[in-house]
Amino acid sequence: MPVHCIVWAKELYKLMFGAAPDSMLFEDPEGDEKSTFMGPVVDERLQVEEVREREREREREREPWSVLARLGVYFFCHLTHFLALPSPTSEPIV
Repeated sequence: MPVHCIVWAKELYKLMFGAAPDSMLFEDPEGDEKSTFMGPVVDERLQVEEVREREREREREREPWSVLARLGVYFFCHLTHFLALPSPTSEPIV
């Protein structure tokens, strides 16, 4: 019995969050025989996808600032390295 529950839970996870057609629990929502559970599963998957899309949108909004922050750190490191160099001498560096 416990192994059956674990396998069923894995299939349910695939159905809800993964590739639904790969799950043994998948039933075609457009098929002739209507399932009692595929309607709510499809609705839940749509809600999950909406949340993921909002998270991706927020990440896209933050992305330019993270690029600017990385550039700032890069230039700061090079500036401090430049300032830490000894003063230039009259001899050319070869």
